[in-house]
Amino acid sequence: MRNDETPAFYSGSLAPFMAEYMQYNRTLGKKYAAVPYLLASFSAAVTQKGITINGIDKSVVMHWASGSQMPPSHVNQRIYIIKQFLVFMQQKGFSVYIPPKLKFVRSGFVPYIYTRGEVAAFFHACDIFRTKTGRSNAPTVMPLLFRILYCCGLRVSEAVNLKIRDVNLLDGVLAIRHAKFDKDRLVPMSADLSQYCRRYYNEVHSVSSEKEFFFIKRDGTPYCTDYVHDCFMKILWKAGISRGGRGIGPRVHDFRHTFAVSALKQMHDNGMDIYCSLPLLSIYLGHESVAATERYVRFTREIFPEVVSAVSSISSFVIPEIRIHEETN
Repeated sequence: MRNDETPAFYSGSLAPFMAEYMQYNRTLGKKYAAVPYLLASFSAAVTQKGITINGIDKSVVMHWASGSQMPPSHVNQRIYIIKQFLVFMQQKGFSVYIPPKLKFVRSGFVPYIYTRGEVAAFFHACDIFRTKTGRSNAPTVMPLLFRILYCCGLRVSEAVNLKIRDVNLLDGVLAIRHAKFDKDRLVPMSADLSQYCRRYYNEVHSVSSEKEFFFIKRDGTPYCTDYVHDCFMKILWKAGISRGGRGIGPRVHDFRHTFAVSALKQMHDNGMDIYCSLPLLSIYLGHESVAATERYVRFTREIFPEVVSAVSSISSFVIPEIRIHEETN
């Protein structure tokens, strides 16, 4: 049993229930890396104020969620997490406040969309990328990893966490397991990208087991996201692409934004109705709603204001959620 599945990890009268909540959700296969720390923070705040379980009202929840000058997106995240626990408590018969459905909060973040010329320059620089020592296999890994980010719209964490068993080299499909919001999904690749994956596998994984990571260092350990970002910055400089500074871009994550814009345009050019293309793209990217996908696609809300709300209400029924089978051994 993990430490955060015991009452000692939390505070006060909520402690045994939070431990039970974590145990229950872990049995469902949920990772919940940050959740226990937020629950511990909430239990400490409730205990410090001397509030009983049935005394958890709106003011208690909102005061904890708002924190100190916390941006709206972070407040929403905290409310979303604590809401799930409070629903759990309500089902046990306690009278607690349940926050309403959260509204979409525009963060002011503007994605950077790569031009075709910048994409070509980046991957040319990526293909000739070399490390100073020459002992790293990053020059073998990064060209494929960045192509997967750009061609499939993956998050960096999803790419580095891929295991050999998650990469179907025969059918050209990636299995993304326990991604953001603990969602699983299947991501098809193009024929060229699948062929690239096969060449990489034959070069790097001749004696590897299917439970090993797909992108590995020479010592067999996986690459971390920070190292991928460091390589990205070096390749970006080699490609002659100027960067606007921290928080402005271009960033690695902007490959995902660029993929979303390109995919929507391609579907539109092929005559697909926006009511079909947006929910398809939303599921492909692993988003919870079409409104979340809209953040990746510039001007969608301005051009199709009625579509985002209309499609969000039906998209969860259009395509069922996929749960990828996990081996128990």
